[in-house]
Amino acid sequence: MRLPSPPRECKAHFTGLLITLLVLCGGRALALAPAVELGQFSRQVWQTENGLPQNTVHCVIQTRDGYVWAATEEGLARFDGRGFVVFDKENTPQLKSNDVRSVFQDKQGALWLSTAEGLVRLSNGEAAVFTIQQGLPSNDVELAYEDRAGDIWVGTSGGLSRYREGAFANFATRDGLAAGSVQALFEDAEGALWVGTTDGLSRFKDGRFESFD
Repeated sequence: MRLPSPPRECKAHFTGLLITLLVLCGGRALALAPAVELGQFSRQVWQTENGLPQNTVHCVIQTRDGYVWAATEEGLARFDGRGFVVFDKENTPQLKSNDVRSVFQDKQGALWLSTAEGLVRLSNGEAAVFTIQQGLPSNDVELAYEDRAGDIWVGTSGGLSRYREGAFANFATRDGLAAGSVQALFEDAEGALWVGTTDGLSRFKDGRFESFD
């Protein structure tokens, strides 16, 4: 099974993994057509009884090899169209927490996992763990995002961090960030980074923050 690739900035929460396939005779549906009965659509739901490790799904992506990955509060699940393989603290020691908030694949093909106990990068069968010991402002990581230049931005409960050439640079309210807890990240067409926090929205451009609350 191959699904459309979602955006990298996953922040939606789902109860269970719900994939709805909209099938209409003779064409593609972009939304639910009011004249079509629900019985003409098909859906499939995957929950713990179907192999998910936990039913709260924070993020879903599809990697370039076709796998679908689901970040849950009890580990990361990989779906191949038939079943799930779960990665958690028991079989992946580099995961210090099963609470996986988001996952994305960077331009080099590595997977980045944001967890309640640090950031994990999976690449070529090896795992690297990033915590406050490696320079993050907090181990409580909400999400990670890659901009067009290849920098990895990390949103944590203790501020924003940029990973470039193996080192972290951290940004906090003293630098103009609206609040310390970062919840969302997005780069616009002009190259500005928009940062959603628990107390307002910030825009980072040309090395400076502008905040909106």
